Amino acid sequence: SPSGSPTVTTKNPSAAPSFAATKAPKPPTSSPSSSPSAGCVDDPSNWYDSDGPRYDCEWYGSIPFYCKLYGDYYENFGHTANEACCVCGGGDQGGGDDDDDDDDDVWEQISEDTFESGSGNFRGSRNSIPYRGFSHGDGNQCVRLNRRQKITSKRFVDIDDYSALRVNFWYFSKDIAPNDKFVFEYYIPGSWGQGSTSWAIAGEFSPEQDGFELNEWNEANLTFNVDGKWALFRVRNISNEKKDFVFVDEIIIEGLLNNESEGESVGVGGGIPPAKPVTLPDKPALDFDFNFGSALGPASKQKSSKFWD
Repeated sequence: SPSGSPTVTTKNPSAAPSFAATKAPKPPTSSPSSSPSAGCVDDPSNWYDSDGPRYDCEWYGSIPFYCKLYGDYYENFGHTANEACCVCGGGDQGGGDDDDDDDDDVWEQISEDTFESGSGNFRGSRNSIPYRGFSHGDGNQCVRLNRRQKITSKRFVDIDDYSALRVNFWYFSKDIAPNDKFVFEYYIPGSWGQGSTSWAIAGEFSPEQDGFELNEWNEANLTFNVDGKWALFRVRNISNEKKDFVFVDEIIIEGLLNNESEGESVGVGGGIPPAKPVTLPDKPALDFDFNFGSALGPASKQKSSKFWD
């Protein structure tokens, strides 16, 4: 998805994201293009490039020449792979002098909904929002979604000042089946790669995932790139049985301000940023089968977008 299986973390910090990525196969004797230091961590954590969550730091390290060939392109969240990934020589190396670090990213809160005073910024069926008598925090209301129910933004949200969005919320389920799931989706009218009626999945959640614990509250954190002026959001339960309830609470949506995500402001020192190359190198398809007995050459990249109509 345009965010895809955007970046998902749950209550368990070590839980793996929910994206079943199929990356290009690693060569038998491959090694990273640069050896990360022992204390290095990818920065931003869970970074992926502008083509989606599958092209993350792990993908860049899976073939020795990926960092060199693509690492200066496909910027996302204000960073390229060579800046964000330890395997490409970037990331947070630990220790050192922080004075030359880029300015801290500035995330601005767009909305917060605890549903204690009503439906807030979302709308849905009367028996689902708000749901009384249950809550993640100290209150007594949340959202309850039965099978095929959803909550949707009441109005379009202005995202013109942001290059990325971050969504945090809590969810609870008792009986949802392992093969069922619910999703957080967003819609940007007129954006590239989306039709006028298409919703993109920012995150999907199922008991099959590590970190999805039944009968207790789980935390979800999603981060995804955006390019547009307006957006709608929705949470949708796409399970298939009446008993497959999902409870959602404390939805917080934040935006990464454009002037921070792009690094130094335009015109610093009287100059302007250099133009990006007209033609970016193509990445091989995720399931491209390399023949290492012949000359290596990247296949045409195939975008892996996942939409729900």
